[in-house]
Amino acid sequence: MTIDEECYLVDPSDLDAWYRWRWTFTWRGQPFNSGGETDDGMINGYFEGNSQSWAEENGLFREEQFIYTGVFPLDEISDLKKENEDLLAWWKEQQNDVD
Repeated sequence: MTIDEECYLVDPSDLDAWYRWRWTFTWRGQPFNSGGETDDGMINGYFEGNSQSWAEENGLFREEQFIYTGVFPLDEISDLKKENEDLLAWWKEQQNDVD
C-alpha cells in the first residue's frame, strides 16, 4: 500500500484509530467485494475470482478489462463478512521503517 503524505486531511500521528473495512461475500462459490446494498434489497459486488470465462458464463457485467460486477439477491450469497484493516498500525510500521 502506498499513501502519499500530502493527501492526509489529518496527521496520522494525531489519530487514536484509523481503519479501512470492506465487506466480502461468496456467490456461486466465487469471491466478491461488496459495493453495497441496492434500493431494492439486493447486493452489488465486484468479482474477485480469476476466471474471466466464469464471470461471463454467469452473466456478470464487464466494467473494464478484468473487472466484472453484478447485482445479487441476498438469499443467493453466503459468507458475508466484514474485514477490517488497521491503517494506523500500518502507518506506524512505515514510520519505523523510515527511521
